[in-house]
Amino acid sequence: MGRQPISTAASGTHAAWIFQTGDLKVTDSITKQEWSFKLPERALCAFFIPPGDKLLTCGRTELRLWTVTSDAPSIVAQLPSPAFHIISGPKGSRLLDSDDGGVHLVSRDFSDIRLLHKHSALSFGVAWCDSLACSISWDGRVLCSNLNESNTETLGSFNAPIRAIGSYAEHCFIASSAGGIYDLRHPNEPLYKHTREPYRLAVSNNGSFLASGDWSGSVIVWDIAKQRLAAHLPHLQTDLITALSWTDSNQLIAGGLDGNVTVLEPDLVSRHTWNLNEPVRSISYSHSSIYILTSRGTIHQLLPDRTLKRSYALGITPTAFATTSDHEYLAIGSNEGEIFIIKAAQYIAVKRFDRGSIQCVQFEHHQMLLTCTLDGAVLQLELDKQHFEPLKSGTIHEEDRHSQ
Repeated sequence: MGRQPISTAASGTHAAWIFQTGDLKVTDSITKQEWSFKLPERALCAFFIPPGDKLLTCGRTELRLWTVTSDAPSIVAQLPSPAFHIISGPKGSRLLDSDDGGVHLVSRDFSDIRLLHKHSALSFGVAWCDSLACSISWDGRVLCSNLNESNTETLGSFNAPIRAIGSYAEHCFIASSAGGIYDLRHPNEPLYKHTREPYRLAVSNNGSFLASGDWSGSVIVWDIAKQRLAAHLPHLQTDLITALSWTDSNQLIAGGLDGNVTVLEPDLVSRHTWNLNEPVRSISYSHSSIYILTSRGTIHQLLPDRTLKRSYALGITPTAFATTSDHEYLAIGSNEGEIFIIKAAQYIAVKRFDRGSIQCVQFEHHQMLLTCTLDGAVLQLELDKQHFEPLKSGTIHEEDRHSQ
């Protein structure tokens, strides 16, 4: 934990620690579940009340009774280094990259954690490419493991870090920081090149188009079926393109560091533009709604008719973002170890972890959220057990958050 507790308590499989910061942490040694509470005043002692699902804390002026509920996360995997992405694979397995270059395969029931291969530098991006478990890295290599034959090959080697990987139906494309955009089925020559370093890559929902954006704010679209350049729009944004997403009708949504969000046709004719006055971090689209996460922790729900439907300011520095396919749930991780889960754009649940920054969040289905933390742990949260409260548009202040 890295901190000295001022008081401890234990009962059965439960153990609790109180720290000088006012934090209270409870763990279950069997289920590996964890609970974190923020005490309103500095506590001096703690005692479990039989049968062990309630904890009494004593301060200078008050006693507080805490319930150890069933909605806490479980630690389902422990990696030697923090992961950045989780994607689903064969038979319910998961593929994870990490900052030490390792790429792991985790089985459906989390009982088996296997190191598939390892880069010589940070690995930031994983994908299933023609049934191979592939990863990209700042070492300039694309490594792919064949699970059936238990071997790994270098699918591509470039003299520059690889910044992004995208795929449709296991057809994969990558962006090299030297400017080239490559089809991994034919990695010897680039499909096309940017004059500045590309930063984001996105394949359309039907696999017809590939889009990339770079540090100059320029966007290029490649027609995958016709194998030709479809459009090039220099300086769409005044700065770095930070997010790209496709709609079901093959419109491209581009967001930038300048706070602009633009909806474009495949030929890059502009349809709508919003300025959110905050740098765009992530974009997700579903059922005619565009969800934007800014670098200042604000969620915007935009509609194609140029209206802003809802806006929520979480007051955090976001580090991870994920949605279910129908946007019933959104999850946002923060650099302070918080997870915000928004349900049906009307309710919110908040979790805090004593594990540092949240590195990634990923919905496996509508009942489970996986979370990667800075210490290499992978946590599982069951969504139907979470405590959701009404969410109102506008700012969510610190005092409105609820420790779990």
